[in-house]
This record gives sequence, C-alpha cells and structure tokens, in this order.
Amino acid sequence: MDNSNPNNVQHVPDVSALTEHERMTRLEDVVSKLAHEVRSLRDNFSSRPREYSSASDVLSIVSPEDMETPEAPPVPVPGPARDISFKLETTLKSSGAITSKEHAEILDKLQHFNSNNWSQVRYIDAQNTYVSSPGFTDLESNDMIKSFDRNRALAVTEKTLAAVSHALIIQNEKLKAGFETFVSWIGSQGDCTVEAVADKINEVFSEGDYSRIHLDLLQMVCGRRADIIQQRRDGVLHFVKDRYMKESLRKIPPTQEHLFDDKRFSDCITKNGGIDKVFFCPRTPAQGVASKRTPAQGVSQPEQSKKAADYPSFRVYPGPSAAPAQASQDRKRKAGPFRSNQRSDKYYKNKQGKRSRRRYD
Repeated sequence: MDNSNPNNVQHVPDVSALTEHERMTRLEDVVSKLAHEVRSLRDNFSSRPREYSSASDVLSIVSPEDMETPEAPPVPVPGPARDISFKLETTLKSSGAITSKEHAEILDKLQHFNSNNWSQVRYIDAQNTYVSSPGFTDLESNDMIKSFDRNRALAVTEKTLAAVSHALIIQNEKLKAGFETFVSWIGSQGDCTVEAVADKINEVFSEGDYSRIHLDLLQMVCGRRADIIQQRRDGVLHFVKDRYMKESLRKIPPTQEHLFDDKRFSDCITKNGGIDKVFFCPRTPAQGVASKRTPAQGVSQPEQSKKAADYPSFRVYPGPSAAPAQASQDRKRKAGPFRSNQRSDKYYKNKQGKRSRRRYD
C-alpha cells in the first residue's frame, strides 16, 4: 500500500506534458472502455423486462447508432391473373362390373352351369332348418282378405328370404362366439406358433357351426336361383309347338350368360326350320283383333285408322218417353205377321170393374 499519499487521492497525470500520439492513444482507450460498458448495459437490460420512467432514459442507454429507422411494409405486387373454370362433363351409363375368372369358376361349381345336374340344386331342406314362426316365414293373410291373396309365387319367395335373414342372424351370433373362443384361447397360451393359430382358426370357423350355416346359406341361395331359372325356361318352352322338340330343348343346360347354351340352342332351332317353325309367335290381344279384321275388310291398317279418325262412330239414345214405344215397335217388327189357329183366352174388365174372360177363336 502506498503510504506516500495518505488521502488516497488518485494522481492525474498532466495531459499537457504528453505528446500528441500519447493523447490520441489514451483517448481511444477511454472510448473503447465506454463502448464496452454501454454494450454490457444493453445486454443486461435486454435480458429482463424494461421499465423506463421517460423516453430520455431510453435514449441515454441506446446509442444513436443502434436506433434504426423502421422500414416501410412492402407493397404487394399483383401476380398474373388466374382463370376460374367449372367442369362441364357428362357420365356414361355403366356397363356393370365384370366377373373375375376366379369367381366365375366358383359360380360354375355352385350352380353347376353347363351341366345336366344344374336343376338338382335343392334348397327346401336347408330352408326348413331356418323357417320358424312368427316372423321367419311367409306371412299369413288376414281372414277377411284370404280370397284376394292369390299370388303364391311371392309367398314362396318371401319364405326363402325370411329363412335367409334368420340364418344370417344365427351366423352373426356364431361368429361372435367363435371370436370370443379364439381370443380366450390366445390369452391362455404362453407362446403361440403360426401353425397353432392356423389350426385353432380352422377348428373354430372352418369346422364349427359358423361354417355349417355358411354352407346352408349358399345352398338356399343357389337352389332358389336354380328354381327361378327353371321357371323361366318352362315359360319359354311353353310356346314350343312339338312336345318332342320341347324335350330336346329342355336338355340343353343354362350357362353363365343365357338360359340355354347359345350354340346348342341355335343349332337345334336351325336344324328344325327356324324359330317360326318351332315356336308359336305370341301375340297380344290387340294384335290378334287387328290381324283378323284386316283381311275381311280388305283395307290396310293406315286407311282404317284414317277413316276411324275422320268419321267417329256414335249412337243416339232415345229419351225416357220414347223408350217404351220404340221397344214395342222393335218387338212387332221382329215378330212379323202371325196368326194362330189355337184358341186363346184373355181377361178384361167390364164396365162394372169385374174380370171376365174373352175367348178368341
């Protein structure tokens, strides 16, 4: 400690004794220290909330170099104009889904198309398993309208659909029970291999009640379709003239596209003289009346229509007072002159009002 200065007063050197270079060096050191202190103060204030009593305090801390003039917001420049368009289009009628080759093979296996056994797919036995009342059968007509409910075909179809709906409900219950059994088995097993899981799935779903109901549904649907195909074929064969020809056509099985195998059916019809020789041509009642009247009158159909349009037919009915007289004249005209040689007796009233008999000879 320097005892030469007991008052501890800092000695300020005489600046006038320094050279110009030394004065500039000292001035630069002072300015750099002040700049360092200003930066430290600014960093300290920026790290905590600022509270200033006035604007002069801010100006005293922030140097003029740090104060920047805010830039004006950029003016948006309009871009190129974009066109707004609306679609103008139409959709064409869908031609329908195309059956895959795998599904077509499965259908041939189920319906037995292109085979003589196609009509042997039955559905009654499987249907009776799921028919129950009330609800899952054809609804019975009320007693007052039983005589009006004569469309038996609709009742048969309704009974099949009721059995199918019942089978679907039971299948849903069996599916739920099968999943519960499978999940509980998985939880009871420590380590399950892929082979063990596959065997359990086959045991629950492929060999249980679920699979049986699944096969019954296919039997009902395919058998009912075979029955409807049979009815449509019988309706067509009803118009065949010869019964032996009818049996020959009945032996042609249906395919996935036609009621009869198209090639075999066409060959059979061609060999027997064509469609007009084999089938009766069905006609509507209006066509039948027109065909009978045209040869008898000897007038073409357009001329008949024209005459009917130009000269409408009508009848004049007599009034109530003229009806009895007209009817009497018609009876006399139809009867004509008549004389009877037999004696006829008639009653008449005399002046006293008594009935007496007048005899005509």
